[in-house]
Amino acid sequence: QFRMGDAGVGQVMEAGGVTARADDSVRQLQQRMIETGWGQIPVVDDDGAIVGVATRTDLIRLWGAPPTGSQRKGVAALLEQALSPAVLALIRAISRTAQAIGAVPYFVGGPVRDLLLGAPITDIDLVVEGDAIVLAQRMAASMGGRVRPHRQFGTAKWLLSQRVWRQFTGRPGAPDLPGSIDFVTARTEFYAQPTELPQVASSSIKQDLHRRDFTINTLAIRLDPDHWGELLDFFGGEADLRNGVIRVLHSLSFVDDPTRMLRAARFESRLGFRIDPRTQQLIVDALPLLKRVSGSRIRHELALLFAEAEPERALHRLDEAGILAELNPGLRCDRWLQRKIGLLRGALPFDAWGLTAEDRFFLHLALLTCRLEDDDFEQFVRYLQLARDDSDDLHLVHSFSATRRKLARMRQPSHVAHLLEPYPSRVLAAAWVISDGPQVRAHLWRYQTEWRLVQPEISGDDLKAMGLKPSPLFGDLLEALRDGRLDGTLSSRADELALVEKLLPGAPESLQQTASRPAEADTEP
Repeated sequence: QFRMGDAGVGQVMEAGGVTARADDSVRQLQQRMIETGWGQIPVVDDDGAIVGVATRTDLIRLWGAPPTGSQRKGVAALLEQALSPAVLALIRAISRTAQAIGAVPYFVGGPVRDLLLGAPITDIDLVVEGDAIVLAQRMAASMGGRVRPHRQFGTAKWLLSQRVWRQFTGRPGAPDLPGSIDFVTARTEFYAQPTELPQVASSSIKQDLHRRDFTINTLAIRLDPDHWGELLDFFGGEADLRNGVIRVLHSLSFVDDPTRMLRAARFESRLGFRIDPRTQQLIVDALPLLKRVSGSRIRHELALLFAEAEPERALHRLDEAGILAELNPGLRCDRWLQRKIGLLRGALPFDAWGLTAEDRFFLHLALLTCRLEDDDFEQFVRYLQLARDDSDDLHLVHSFSATRRKLARMRQPSHVAHLLEPYPSRVLAAAWVISDGPQVRAHLWRYQTEWRLVQPEISGDDLKAMGLKPSPLFGDLLEALRDGRLDGTLSSRADELALVEKLLPGAPESLQQTASRPAEADTEP
């Protein structure tokens, strides 16, 4: 099934030195599993002979024991600090409704991780033991809003109307209040084939947590009234969070989903954590599987990585781990790329270049791919299955070197304008970041902020008013006028008219009348 029949056993297991003795306490065994990440520990006798194996499953009931009252109060206090009073009141209302229909809601994964690290909770997502769609529909029926169910996946999005928030704040929704809440039925996953997307089925919260990528993302907080604030930690996530460790749950994690390699580097860089040695080895063993992952999934992971505060850190880790080279042999994250990404983040004014947040992915991808050899570039762009506009603009950036050489020799603004006019603004922005020559960057900047905006005072309507018939010559005349303005050879309407007379000998006498008319007269009643 996994096409690994010829692989060594060492790729899915590791001979470790962690053991337990039959007279060790259960608490010692549990602590050893949490600290080492091992889910199965051999039990040995006085001579070191194996007499049995203690597994995480053996301890699951102990691990799932309710936390102490003080721990619950501590987590509840964190929730009150992280959530606004209105959001907290809404979550409690959901909790009561869930209890009435026999369901249990949880905060799971990223929000719990961020809460324990003291980071804000930005997305309100709930995992539900029970029917998440029914719970969302009950909430909408009683409080307002609309529900978008996705029955195939057991999920629902509750779109929060102003009526909903007015019940908690006395006013309509505000920018700091979420516009929706996602409800997800607790589920388990089965990978029919490695690297493919999994099949899902409804399940318990324990199984839902077991399908997740890293131990730090397996924490859950119960939100039902009788257990509000209980922290569930079946896989040692809290210890890894405390120790700053990125660790997978099992040896086939990257076989199931190789994109977790990119995620590991992203979390490590964002949180300042370290990937544990066994997880690093599993990444190395699973590298060849990246070639089986669809380009669209890799593109999605790169988009998430580029949205990080310092994406160059994660890219550097991908380079160190051999992941970039596995995606394409020409990809690398050296000092040049790290410096350019820093320049993009710190010195590129998006407003001046007409850029939006949606352009961030394109700009980072342009920096990553601009130095690829032609064959590597074409292969990687095809592999990522990009939108047509992104693909076309990446090609423009990749081939911009010839334009850059011409720019370095140009002196007249009109020449620069003619050369750069065909390029979209985001291509020029990428070229500005990529370029090292001060004159090239100055030309790109002045074209974007000044020269492309220059227009002559005389317009096509003026030429028609002079008695000239519309023709392709109009464009040539207006272009010549603009060039004169750019290069400083024309500074007034009279100068422009004189050039038209020079270019069109024998033009109608109305030219003289136009020359003496103020430019603003065209707009007077």
